[in-house]
Amino acid sequence: MGYIVIKKAASICAMQIINETSAFENEQRIKRELLNAVFRGEFSEEELTYRLKLMGYNLNQPQYVFLFHLDSSQEFNRKELEDSLNHDKTAAAESLNKLIKQQGLACIMTTKVNQLIAVIRQFSSEVSCGQWLIDQIFSEIKPFEMKLGISSLCQQASDLKKGLKEAEKTIKIMKFSKSNAKVKAFKELLAVVKLICSENLPEMEAFAHTMLQKIKNYDDKHGSDLLETLYWYVENNGHLYKTAERMHVSLGSVRYRLKRIQEIGGFDLSSSQGFFDVYAAVNMYLFLGLIEVKMK
Repeated sequence: MGYIVIKKAASICAMQIINETSAFENEQRIKRELLNAVFRGEFSEEELTYRLKLMGYNLNQPQYVFLFHLDSSQEFNRKELEDSLNHDKTAAAESLNKLIKQQGLACIMTTKVNQLIAVIRQFSSEVSCGQWLIDQIFSEIKPFEMKLGISSLCQQASDLKKGLKEAEKTIKIMKFSKSNAKVKAFKELLAVVKLICSENLPEMEAFAHTMLQKIKNYDDKHGSDLLETLYWYVENNGHLYKTAERMHVSLGSVRYRLKRIQEIGGFDLSSSQGFFDVYAAVNMYLFLGLIEVKMK
């Protein structure tokens, strides 16, 4: 008799777990569909906001778009890659949802082939939070390299489509850059870099090399720091005294270095066009990781 009671109780508990799991999966599916509609711009903001509020998420609040991008460092056939990606994305989404809830925050997620996209409510430091999430969630995903692009702060639902584009652009810039950074916010991108798109990246890199390659070669050969001097010069808007002060060298030394820089590089820093071209090239070299700046 006791065995039958226990068996029936176990069956009831199993059915309850299945029902709860099914309800959770259905809720997550609906949220994904609604979020995808937001990103496509195919929605009535009022209707979607209302429907998501019923599921505990307020779409019209300051929030960020987090784009987690997985790249494989190993060779897979298509089936193996899809299976591995699907497994890792599912596990990552569950962990992310749990961690965000533990922090007293809320998020809504969707996925693409090799991406997990999360809309997360505003908090103090999005970059620190992003690094923490990667360390917590993705450190064990060995076959994949993870990068995270974060949008600027989206004040309302209608900003999220633009926020996704910003996060996607940040990922493209990170992949092109020589930097090993795993997390980057759109707001951290240099002004010149924000103007770059995937179509003109090679041209921008070629332009920077045309302006600065000879100076870099000179530094590499002679152990000088002309590129660093040029960085501090444009960083200080062409102010000689501030450049000398920042580098802890004499004013005469800065003048001599700038003279050599212009001779080697073949440009004129005294003209507005020359200064702007060098400013753009220096920022590209910073982005490419080709200028080492010592914080003295």
